[in-house]
Parts: sequence; structure tokens; C-alpha cells
Amino acid sequence: MMEYWRRKLPDYETTVVLMAIISIGAGRIADAPVADALKDLNNKLPTDQLAKCNFSSVAAATNLDRQTVKRKVDRLVELGLVERVDRDNVRVEPSVGQRPFVGELATAHANAICSTTNTLIRDGILRLTTQQFRASAA
Repeated sequence: MMEYWRRKLPDYETTVVLMAIISIGAGRIADAPVADALKDLNNKLPTDQLAKCNFSSVAAATNLDRQTVKRKVDRLVELGLVERVDRDNVRVEPSVGQRPFVGELATAHANAICSTTNTLIRDGILRLTTQQFRASAA
């Protein structure tokens, strides 16, 4: 999945920085039940639910030095994927979901997950009981 993002961004480090910002910033959204508005990429992300993150936390998450993170963030701001909240804090740009390539990436991710799951089931590595299957279908 990382490879799909890397193909759309300038380099690996920029991709890693964006993934860290998404992971740190979307923690509140990921920890809550998914609101109906978040089920559609045509809707902007609610800024009140996007946590800001600072360069130090991104540097720690990526194992990159702070100056490299700052340079990569500047590039992500230019690309319209990240916005500055203040001097030292950034967050995912709320309308990032409306970027055409994000929908393509979501579809690619879903296809990769389905393909991997089907292969694991076919090869007997992953087994679903009838009870698990019924629960997942409900």
C-alpha cells in the first residue's frame, strides 16, 4: 500500500512523512465509530476531529531528522495535502479526500486487501468459522 502512495508523491521520505501526519492526525477519527459523513470521500474531513501534529512527533515516528521533516512538510503543503496549523504544527488538509488520486488509492488499497485475504483463505492460512462468516456478513 505504501508503494501506491509513493508513486503519487515526490519520494519515499515525503511519503513516510505524509503517512505519519495522517496516522497521528487521524487518531481521533480512527478511534471513534465511523460517522456517515466520513464514509464518502466527497466530504471534507472535520477539522475538529483532526489532531495537529508537530515536527518533533513526525520526526520521532519516521526516524528522520527534524529539518528533513520540515522540508518534506513544506513540499506536502505545496502539493495541497497538508496544511500548517501554526509555526510548528501541521495536519492533513481537510479536502484531501477530494483529490482524484485519493479515490484511486482507496480502490487500490481495497483491492489489495481483498486479493490478499482471498489468497490467505485459498491457501488455508486464514480460516473463517461459520460463526465468524455470519458475523462479518451482518
